[in-house]
Amino acid sequence: MLLISTTIRGVAQIADNSLPASFQLNLKAAVLIPESELKAVNADEQIARDRAEGVENRYGVLDSLTVDIRTAGVYSEFGEYKIWRYALKCSDAQSLGIWFKTFDIPEGASLYVYSVDKVTVRGGFTVNNMKEDGQLTLADFKGSSLIVEYNEPMSAVFEGGVVIGGVVKAYQDLAAVAAERIQINCPEGDDWQNEKKAVAMFTFRDGDFSYYCTGGLVNNVREDAIAYFLTANHCVSQESEAQSSVFYFNFENSTCESSDGSMTQSVSGATFVAGNSYSDFSLLKLSEYPPRDFEPYFAGWDASGDIAQNGTCIHHPQGSTKCIALDYSSPESVRYSVSWSDGSVSQAFTHWEASYDDGTDEGGSSGGPLFDQDKRIIGQLHGGDDNSSLFGKFSLSWNYRSETTRQLKHWLDPDNTGILVLDGLDGYTKPVAEFTPDVSIVCLSESIQLNDESKYDPDRWYWEITPNTFSFINGTTSSSQNPQVQFSQEGTYTVSLLVENENGDDLSLQQDLISVYTELPVQFLGVSDEMTLCGWELDEFALVAEGAPEFEFDLTVSENFTFSQSGDSIILSLTADAKTNGSFDTYVKVTGSHGVCSASDSVLLHVVIPDNDNVAQAFPLKLGNNGTFSNECATVEQNEPAPDTEGCSVENNWCPPESDEVLDNSIWFYFEGPSSGRISIRAEGINAQIAVYRAANSDYLLTGSDASYSLIAAADEGLKSANEASIVDLKVTPGANYWLQLDGNDADSGDIKLELLTNSIEVYPNPSSGTYHLTIASEEAGDAELSVFSHTGQLIYSGLESFSPDNNTIDFNLSGNPAGIYYFRAIINGEIMSKKLILLR
Repeated sequence: MLLISTTIRGVAQIADNSLPASFQLNLKAAVLIPESELKAVNADEQIARDRAEGVENRYGVLDSLTVDIRTAGVYSEFGEYKIWRYALKCSDAQSLGIWFKTFDIPEGASLYVYSVDKVTVRGGFTVNNMKEDGQLTLADFKGSSLIVEYNEPMSAVFEGGVVIGGVVKAYQDLAAVAAERIQINCPEGDDWQNEKKAVAMFTFRDGDFSYYCTGGLVNNVREDAIAYFLTANHCVSQESEAQSSVFYFNFENSTCESSDGSMTQSVSGATFVAGNSYSDFSLLKLSEYPPRDFEPYFAGWDASGDIAQNGTCIHHPQGSTKCIALDYSSPESVRYSVSWSDGSVSQAFTHWEASYDDGTDEGGSSGGPLFDQDKRIIGQLHGGDDNSSLFGKFSLSWNYRSETTRQLKHWLDPDNTGILVLDGLDGYTKPVAEFTPDVSIVCLSESIQLNDESKYDPDRWYWEITPNTFSFINGTTSSSQNPQVQFSQEGTYTVSLLVENENGDDLSLQQDLISVYTELPVQFLGVSDEMTLCGWELDEFALVAEGAPEFEFDLTVSENFTFSQSGDSIILSLTADAKTNGSFDTYVKVTGSHGVCSASDSVLLHVVIPDNDNVAQAFPLKLGNNGTFSNECATVEQNEPAPDTEGCSVENNWCPPESDEVLDNSIWFYFEGPSSGRISIRAEGINAQIAVYRAANSDYLLTGSDASYSLIAAADEGLKSANEASIVDLKVTPGANYWLQLDGNDADSGDIKLELLTNSIEVYPNPSSGTYHLTIASEEAGDAELSVFSHTGQLIYSGLESFSPDNNTIDFNLSGNPAGIYYFRAIINGEIMSKKLILLR
């Protein structure tokens, strides 16, 4: 199959089927009609040339000439009409196709072409066939001669211009049939009777010659039946050549064996919309919609690029009647580059390769659509050899190139819906009623518009609203396409729309569609007046409002959030700083409105963020009972360490988790090793797991490498009870920094009582300028007998204090004494403990 470079544009060719005025003349004498005798086409020479050049889809030669019908034709009159006639003849042509470089006629005028014996007539072509370019291309007229007749009313407002610019002399019969082809109405085509109506053969001029190719009407996502036509880019690619195109619909034999295909259903002209050579596609738009009796069908398509289960091509081989070829296996993606006979090269993976099991394609089949098992187009025929045929991929044509004139997506999905798969559509179908109001919640004092969104071109609309406490306003009525409505009472209204066109009607009824209020019922949807949320939940967190058409939102602690509004929703996310600043409260307020009406609602959010959620925020611990903490709403940092989970009773391990996550909601603490070098840790209240690490600072714990820190100990509830995790008599270095990690086993959370216990006393600060704090880390309550001696043994302070695990800090003051070294002694529950104190000036 040879590749050609051409394009398409022109005018439509839908005639009114009237008869020329001259057919009613009854003259006594014969009238000589002027005739142009065109040079013989010499079919054998042209066919030999085509074969030598490897051109398979050329069929005609263009004779350029200029014939003004008004000046060159014979003139006569009949009734209210002026008549001009002119004849064209080529002795050996199979058919003649006329291009009028000027077609500008007044209302009431008509143009006809007919055979010399007046048996075959085409026309009339009227002002309805005029286009902006002022040209008209007529379909090929069977035979070697014809008569052109132009009729113009005596009362025409201006003199029309009808000028022939060229005649295509066909040297091949477009209706020839080859035995190896499968006609579309053979049994193999039984399942393709809808899709075949999308496919058409078309002819066009390129320089001094005429050619034929195949293509098909394609549906678009709006399903509004725009007459888009998909074909091959090597067939059409230049706007200057497009004015000559003629499209032949339903050119097919009625049975598998008959030869009765007719080329009478044709339209001419299209605009070039988009195309590129990469996937060899061109998208055209026919200048007029094919008439009802053509039964046009707009084929569906699949732009996903998925491999089809099988492939079917419907095409016009050698410009002949419609045929079908079938590949029962999956078309393959071509994995190699392809060099074509015109010198172009297609890159690997740009085409589908089909190897037919039944049927064949030939020159003229180019542009024929390849359908998948769901009868959707996945490509168009580029060419091939005796073994296989290659089709440019629809999925690459879709949006491989970003320019709108080089992709399909912009035209077939103009609203950017993202749809990649679409079924076909009958060209003439009854409408489907669809509509929406611009708002469905209405303030009584305001008006709304009902918007028709019906498919398939209705031309009549009938609206009904119940109850009848409303009125149409601003000149609209119940038969307007988009009426405006105002209501006179509160309540709920039901709306129906009946749409009609020449193909039928459809009704859409929407119960309780519109709610009308004196005061808008604005509120947040599905939430109470107060909500408690974990900080981690506030990541793209949406609060949705209802009760009005429009909304505005406000936050009282807006600096803690990044937020955006989308219609009836506000989307909240905490800032990075807010995530480390602890819990807070904020009000979120919504104001809904419709016109001058408005109402508000608010919700109080209690945002919970543990103060010591992160390692860097670790809470300092003292000896004794440190109080109650909570890991509710805690999170896990990136690279946060965790012990191994070899078993509940394995030293320095945790119990194996039920989920894949070892950590769920950890919080952090730090402490210094006491002077005794020993410490016990107890966490009570939830199913907890604890671990102690030694590191120079918090950053070392988040490096992701255990070379930056040391795991000192780990334990969980399995060692003692279900509500307590403890580490007993842990050996530590006095004054060294330690980090305590506390997590809920399998996401358990709640309040935790945390104690650090030791068998020593701690005095701080030391040195001090006077006041000392004594911490007694004992599990038992009791009394402490305190004494301070100078370096000479003189008693300078004594006292008796009570303590308990919850209140274990005792203060004493040595100010007023000389600076120096003193000795401290405490007798606690009968046990004597000593410390050296340094007093500063």
